[in-house]
Amino acid sequence: MATPLEKAHKDPESMKARILAVARRIFGEYGFHGTTTRMIAQAVGIDISTLHYHWGEKKDLYEAVIIDINKDLGQKLIDVEKIIHGLPLAERMAIAIDAMTDYFFARPEISNIMLFRYIAKTRDNVDLRVPEFTADIARSMGLTNKSFNSVRESGNAHNSGDDNSGAWNAIPDLTGSMPDSRGSSGDRTLTPAEFRDSGNSAANLPNYTPPRAMLEVLAVMNAIHNFISGENFFRPMVNLEREEYIKTVKETLKFVLIPAFVQREGQT
Repeated sequence: MATPLEKAHKDPESMKARILAVARRIFGEYGFHGTTTRMIAQAVGIDISTLHYHWGEKKDLYEAVIIDINKDLGQKLIDVEKIIHGLPLAERMAIAIDAMTDYFFARPEISNIMLFRYIAKTRDNVDLRVPEFTADIARSMGLTNKSFNSVRESGNAHNSGDDNSGAWNAIPDLTGSMPDSRGSSGDRTLTPAEFRDSGNSAANLPNYTPPRAMLEVLAVMNAIHNFISGENFFRPMVNLEREEYIKTVKETLKFVLIPAFVQREGQT
């Protein structure tokens, strides 16, 4: 039996799809705890009973929004990886920054929901799967393409004595599947916690993303998120129209981030 989310995707003009689109926007503006189903129903122009009929309780609708975002973002990462695969690091980063910045500016609710979850004092039980996407972004951008020595020096890999300098070059392409559940570690890149728990050795390093690479990705993504979520504050400050603001944000991100990554790559 199809889920409400599958039904919404199948018919973008349906009431389920209309409610989902509005819910993404309002959850992005007010967060989970600041949003009520009544607010969403009023914005759609329906009574609250109709909303509950299509989506159930607020947590059910929020979970659908998160899954919807996960699937969209997962597919975008696949698309970007196909474009940048095999290019030099500076080109990979420039293309990825342009593509992901445009993607998030067109969907500001993603950045807003992400930042709401960073600062919220209370937590709901629905996860944005940040660790998995962080690892996948690292792999997509080629930031894990470094020697085994640098991983071993981070203190997180098992010191097997096997100086496998080509381990990171064996990392597979981002897969086309992005399951709603966490799935098995073979379907995606291992996070540092999963790597430690798995008892893997250096032979399994191609499935592992070290903490430093994940933090580097978080630096890139959080910079993008901040410029997007802070647009209404930053844009008047710099006195730019929206199109020029987006262009300048991308230029600034590349100016600040790319040289650091390129310099570090030349030192490893």
